Amino acid sequence: MRYLTHILITLIFCGWLLAGCERRSGGKEVIREILSGSEISTEGVLEPGSEELLRAIGSLLRTDDAGAPLEIVNLLHQLPDGRNGAMMLVEAMKSRDLDLRRNAVAVLGLLRADWSIPLLRRAADDSSPSVRRGALHGLSIIDPDGARFLFLLGLKDGAWEVRAEAAAALGQLKDPSTLKYLMRGLDEKDNFALYHIVMAICDIAGEDEVDDFQALLSNPKSPLHAGVAIIMLARNEALENPDLLKQVLLESAGDWRLLGVEPYAELEPLAALQLAEQTALTNPSLSSALRSAVQNSTR
Repeated sequence: MRYLTHILITLIFCGWLLAGCERRSGGKEVIREILSGSEISTEGVLEPGSEELLRAIGSLLRTDDAGAPLEIVNLLHQLPDGRNGAMMLVEAMKSRDLDLRRNAVAVLGLLRADWSIPLLRRAADDSSPSVRRGALHGLSIIDPDGARFLFLLGLKDGAWEVRAEAAAALGQLKDPSTLKYLMRGLDEKDNFALYHIVMAICDIAGEDEVDDFQALLSNPKSPLHAGVAIIMLARNEALENPDLLKQVLLESAGDWRLLGVEPYAELEPLAALQLAEQTALTNPSLSSALRSAVQNSTR
């Protein structure tokens, strides 16, 4: 039913655009030309005050400036007729130009409008990883429940940045039914994507999953699996074993182990401070994280 609602919204939105832009002779063609940077005449086609704003939006859409999407949103709100801006975004999403599609998908996410949901869903299957990532990010803000399946598909994407975004979105969703799919992702080779997968597991797992983590701890597939199990059990206060958690912090590899700092500092704040002093020279990142965790736990 939700998907049918989105289809209906899209049809209404398209009709709205056609009623505004197509009513004026050559409206869509003018928008396309402006988007490409052409100096085509817009006399009699666009409302007074629109051309300068639309050309500025088109110029920003063609750049690789990270701040462009936010500037575009501000300009869109200044347009006398918002239909022209919406039409420009729709046309940009159809373009072969990567900058246009990437910026357009970012703007659609920032706008948080229901009519952008079908566009973002289609963009989740774009040929460019950066566009697919942007689409999942936008959907995680606008329609996280409706995009659950796309997030799960994103975990299997060939691009690490898409897998990372998908994991982050699932972590925000906090749906226990997705936990098993995230656990399968612990074999991830990219550290950035792996970090987001671990963080998502930590965000989702609760007391109902304690038995699963106990089983994983007794028969881990890798040191990483054991580390995640220990961290999650400690966070859920089902395994109050600071010595075991300390062993993970000292002997496990990878920055992901820093996720165990907070539960260790809560269980044994004095021991955490002592460990921070002991590792100040040999492991400064761990030492700093321990000090910060103890400070936060005593506030």
